[in-house]
Amino acid sequence: MSTKPHVVSIAALDIAMARRILRDYSENSINDVKSDLNNYLIRGRDVYLEMQRNVKPNSDDVIDGLLPAPLIVEQIR
Repeated sequence: MSTKPHVVSIAALDIAMARRILRDYSENSINDVKSDLNNYLIRGRDVYLEMQRNVKPNSDDVIDGLLPAPLIVEQIR
């Protein structure tokens, strides 16, 4: 059994999606972005919501994913 705390970072769905698009698609075509957004609507959103229901309640710490990265790092330390 692991003794490391289980930490989860939670951001609103729209913020999480916007961050991922900016991170992963800076050099991709609009068709790639549209395809990924369609996949998100079909599969990804349900997975995220399931994580909210099942992982978050069992986590030792929940970090606000809307905080600036340095503050998130400080909270995890």
